[in-house]
Amino acid sequence: MGVRRSAFRPVALVLATGIAITVLATTGWAAAPPDRRPPTKPTVDGAKRTMSLRPVFTFGATDLRTPRAKMRFRCALDGAGLRPCARVHSPIGALRFGPHTMRVRALDLAGNLSRVTAYSFVVVGRWDAASDFERAPRPANPGRDRYGNTAWFYLYSGQGRTHDPATYVPLPTFVIRGPNWEVWHEPPDYSGASVGFNNSRVIFHPSPPELGHNAILGWRSPVTTSVLVYASLARSHLDCPVPANGVVWSLDLGNRTLRYGTLLDGTAATFTLTLSVTAGEALYVIVGDNGDSNCDSTVAEFTVETV
Repeated sequence: MGVRRSAFRPVALVLATGIAITVLATTGWAAAPPDRRPPTKPTVDGAKRTMSLRPVFTFGATDLRTPRAKMRFRCALDGAGLRPCARVHSPIGALRFGPHTMRVRALDLAGNLSRVTAYSFVVVGRWDAASDFERAPRPANPGRDRYGNTAWFYLYSGQGRTHDPATYVPLPTFVIRGPNWEVWHEPPDYSGASVGFNNSRVIFHPSPPELGHNAILGWRSPVTTSVLVYASLARSHLDCPVPANGVVWSLDLGNRTLRYGTLLDGTAATFTLTLSVTAGEALYVIVGDNGDSNCDSTVAEFTVETV
């Protein structure tokens, strides 16, 4: 019968006192090789188009030795240098409207760095006249947009219906006329021009011809950019009990008319256009009587979106 060899071999150690002792050391055990393999290229979960000025991103990566929960990340926006950031990351400050690039790389516990992922996205500015209308109990004229800018104005024109912003006057009086119907109107009563909110749309009513005041919605751009404008106008008095000849309308950029027309019973005006605006420049949706004041109430959808 053969003798089985032990898996241990004696090793002599000499203590500081000079006394030698023998211990058994195992053979065949080796330390794990150092981790030099980088994590996978990170994934980025986030909206490609967002209206948030501080969008949220979630990063992910895998590694053979580092658990996913312990993976670290470095990220940067646009041309900034990579810096440590959390797995769920949001920019510290508000971003500008337009295209951006988020760059991110993963770092495992051994300090290995992954390849960099570049994630492109667009911050879209969007203004909706009805959604942004500040209703009771805190109405405001001028009104703010979703970003906190003073962007919306409810106005009436000076005498003679001239398309001159220098003559436009803020409608001074706010009134609730019914459920989901709130308007700004000119003094002294309800018979003059008014602009307001009505069932998720903007509502206009010009003054009678003897006053000669247009009802005007103004939007002032907070940025220099290109925008897509959408507008749809329709008469709201479709069952007018007296003869009516409709209203005249226009879309102006400053004092320059871009679109115009006459809106009769049973008709609507819908259009989109792309144009460039500078910060502080204003668009105006203008509704005026067409020679009489019979059933001139007009509802509209009006949105502006950066492109």
